[in-house]
Amino acid sequence: MSPAGSAYPLGFRILAGLAGWIVPWILRAWFWTCRVTVLRPEIERSLRRRSPVIGALWHQYFLFYADYFRRRNYVILTSRSRDGELVVRVLRNLGYRSVRGSSSRGGAEAMHELIVRGRNKDTLVFLADGPRGPARQAKMGAVAAARHTGLPIVPVGAYALCAGRLRSWDRTALPRPFSRIILSFGAPIRVPPDVTPEGMESWRRRIEEAILACEREAEAYGRFVSRST
Repeated sequence: MSPAGSAYPLGFRILAGLAGWIVPWILRAWFWTCRVTVLRPEIERSLRRRSPVIGALWHQYFLFYADYFRRRNYVILTSRSRDGELVVRVLRNLGYRSVRGSSSRGGAEAMHELIVRGRNKDTLVFLADGPRGPARQAKMGAVAAARHTGLPIVPVGAYALCAGRLRSWDRTALPRPFSRIILSFGAPIRVPPDVTPEGMESWRRRIEEAILACEREAEAYGRFVSRST
């Protein structure tokens, strides 16, 4: 149980426990039917060798990412809200570790813990436009973590040829069973440790554009495949 878990009502804790057990199985069955094409697979191979990095990606394809990168012991930042508690239970059973905090609650403590874990050679994952958006606009968290840990940031983008969308702020993608998903990795980006506060903003924009570029590349490849079949 997460440190804050016992603070929730018993009914919610039971619900969270059930969700944490059932949802990973649903995701596994769902995405097992999908075909995944990886662009720049050499970058992913470096991740599989457990070379520590900071992954930066959008919320939009979080369900797919959660399943695809399962069992790699990555550390991910989640909020201290009730929704965050549900996410933590699911992620734990998918093989992730969580640090709780956000810009509105416990952000400084969470960032300190992430930096410590990054320095201890853990791979960190940032949903770069979260937790409340705006969608596809990067926050400063990944840049700050990279500056203090020396770990490179790897941008990630995805595109599903057939997918529905939730009416959420991030337009969460729901790839249809048996659809094809394109996954794109960008070249690692290193933030210098001596970057000034003014310079942080330019690096934030660079990371944002890199994730968007991965997303555009995945979509372009997906549309090309769709026209060719």
